[in-house]
Amino acid sequence: MTTLTGPAAAVLGALMLAAFLLAAGGAWLLVQGRDRRRAALMLIAAAVFAANVLIWTV
Repeated sequence: MTTLTGPAAAVLGALMLAAFLLAAGGAWLLVQGRDRRRAALMLIAAAVFAANVLIWTV
């Protein structure tokens, strides 16, 4: 496992925060039944962000 410090750790932290916010926003749009295409794109972006963090940390 790689130990990241400094700016790299901050960028990965910000990326995970963005992934959580995108997932929450996409789920909220799906529950509301509004703009399903945008909700799906938000959920896909969240999955890509999370996958990128996994790639860089594992």
